[in-house]
Amino acid sequence: MIDRSRSDTGDTEVFSKKVDVSSIPRDGRRYRDIFKNDELKALADAIGVQALENIDINLELRPLSRDRLRVHGHVRADVTQLCVVTVEPVHSRLDENIDCEFWPEQDYLRWVRSSEEESEAGFDAFLREEPEPYRDGEIDIGQFIYETIVAAIDPYPRKNNVEFNWDTSEFNTGVGWNVEKSGPFSKLRTLIGASKGDKSS
Repeated sequence: MIDRSRSDTGDTEVFSKKVDVSSIPRDGRRYRDIFKNDELKALADAIGVQALENIDINLELRPLSRDRLRVHGHVRADVTQLCVVTVEPVHSRLDENIDCEFWPEQDYLRWVRSSEEESEAGFDAFLREEPEPYRDGEIDIGQFIYETIVAAIDPYPRKNNVEFNWDTSEFNTGVGWNVEKSGPFSKLRTLIGASKGDKSS
């Protein structure tokens, strides 16, 4: 299941690539896709990275019972981001294995309710792989790929052997962070020290 907490899906309809579930034969169907340069640029901008290249999408779509669908394969891409320490380009290769099921929305909602009830009863229901919902007889492969890439990207990329040093950082203004010398805790330490001094006398 994709972690949608990192996915801003508010304006990503441009990546919508829907597949009619009823059109997939019983023995399955391969899904390959190549993104054009303008699509790669739009996708990189939406995700918030410097560049996306060489996206390789190779999936197998196979029908299951009860209008469910299994999606198996991989999504690969070359990603360029900026190092959070040096602001230099950082290159990485995403290689995400895909193995999940798409369920009609009503089945998915029943699964969620059942899992919540089992969890309340003390069972680890959410350890089971959560399905992906779909509606209106179509799965949105484009949106799924977008969310897969978002979830796989490192939110804090750093160049190799680069460490963040707060003491030398331009963001460290020295104001309000030194609790040893200023702030309420310094006053507390002063009172504690004075109290110890009274007892020793």
